[in-house]
Amino acid sequence: MSARSERKRSSASASPFVIGVVCEGSTDLVILREIAQSVLGEIDCRPLQPLVDELDRQVPGGKSGWTEVRAWCQRVEQFSDYFDPLVGDPFDALLICMDLDIAIRAGIQKAPENLASYDATALCSVVKTWLPAPIHKHVIIAIPVMSTEAWIVAALFPKEKRPEHVLDPAQMLVKKGKIEQGKAGPWKRSKEYRVFSKVVVDRLSRVRDECHEANRLGVDLILA
Repeated sequence: MSARSERKRSSASASPFVIGVVCEGSTDLVILREIAQSVLGEIDCRPLQPLVDELDRQVPGGKSGWTEVRAWCQRVEQFSDYFDPLVGDPFDALLICMDLDIAIRAGIQKAPENLASYDATALCSVVKTWLPAPIHKHVIIAIPVMSTEAWIVAALFPKEKRPEHVLDPAQMLVKKGKIEQGKAGPWKRSKEYRVFSKVVVDRLSRVRDECHEANRLGVDLILA
């Protein structure tokens, strides 16, 4: 019997849900962690990519971006290292997140003709090719449309009827005065995203209603 199965069957299973997270940047991690905790209750979040400090800032020398998500996935030799390890707590879920806008710019996903009917299945399949087969049943792949900032837009601006249709939601946050514009684009700081994450969780019902990929993530977390 695996360590995970033993834990599920014991009275000690009240311990926090252990979830590993792989995503493009530290601000994505902040949003994903708070959503997971809202859906599941107390969690033990293990940031795998990027690595962050106690203030959710990327550690010095650390790397971020979609190519690092791919590189992390390609380094996985077997899922048992995470779900049934010889040492340490087994994971209950492994969450891998990649924004749709980044995938489009990287050329691994064509721009959808109709965002209202967008189906993330194709991009999920691409991410799965980076991982060993067969894919473990507790691996969750999230594809925010167009990015996790769309979920922030949905929470902060209830009059925005179609937040997933905003092509650059991070830039919208700049225009609304919520974040600053940096030299290379919107300046995303973990301290601001921590505040945003609380609003997203407080208004998660609306976020899930308006953003179908946020809702799919919520469902997948429950089923994990």
